[in-house]
Amino acid sequence: MPYRQRKGFRADRPDRHHSAWLLVTHRDNPIKDVAALVAAAKANPDKLSLAPLGVATISHFAGELFKSSAGIKMVHLPYRGSAPR
Repeated sequence: MPYRQRKGFRADRPDRHHSAWLLVTHRDNPIKDVAALVAAAKANPDKLSLAPLGVATISHFAGELFKSSAGIKMVHLPYRGSAPR
């Protein structure tokens, strides 16, 4: 039985598959924007942490994509999970 990727994964409502992502630091942190975050991470590889909502979650994958795209190394420090349901 052949597998058809386009037929197997089809979004019925593509307008409902959008999410907002936040980069958050403490207010006393000198990093105030994404450019400063990338510069700090490049200057200090594996000294900054990235805390997604658990392992193998969308936020984890987004963080890995960000690190890869920016060419930086950060410590993966996942939360135990997302908000309770």
